[in-house]
Amino acid sequence: MEKLTRALLAAAALSGALGACRAHDAPGLSRGAASPDGTTRIECAGEAGEEVRLAGSFDGWQAGLSLERDAEGRYWANLALPPGLSLVACVRRGPDGTVTSSAPLDAPAIDSDGFGGENGLYEGPQAALPVTSKQ
Repeated sequence: MEKLTRALLAAAALSGALGACRAHDAPGLSRGAASPDGTTRIECAGEAGEEVRLAGSFDGWQAGLSLERDAEGRYWANLALPPGLSLVACVRRGPDGTVTSSAPLDAPAIDSDGFGGENGLYEGPQAALPVTSKQ
């Protein structure tokens, strides 16, 4: 996983598309564990009674994916990421209507969202290269 994090940070720095990207150094957390079906488990913090959704570059920042709450109080979903790098945010709406966003708990790298918050940076599957045959 350390190689993946370094590769993500290097790609982000080279692309110039991201701000001050850094490795997520929270100990003991999984780092966007891939499932056998090719999806990535993404976990978000949240309180009971909050609505927690995922938004990101994978859906045009629409906050359309609702998360389930597990027995430990974490909100989660398995997400089929598109090829390449994706920015992901957890969007929380409290019972009083207050909306906040933060990076997922298990993000392998973190980037500023440009508004004082943070997004998680994930890498989707590698895009398949076109196969050509010599005739």
